[in-house]
Amino acid sequence: MATIRYMYTDIKQEEQTTETYSIYRPNQEDAGETVEYAKKMLAGESTLVNWADDNERKRFLNERQKLATAL
Repeated sequence: MATIRYMYTDIKQEEQTTETYSIYRPNQEDAGETVEYAKKMLAGESTLVNWADDNERKRFLNERQKLATAL
């Protein structure tokens, strides 16, 4: 996980207004401590998007579409 932290730090140092996202798609087998730890680490560095959740996925895609058409 340290690599992820440095990757996001590098990105944010280059451009402070950059938004970072971590998209994940859990399944029934992913309910362990390791996955929860990874989600905590990623949430500290980025916005988590649960791709398996229809509402989260649609919200993320709608936001990206609005941003793309605004540019």
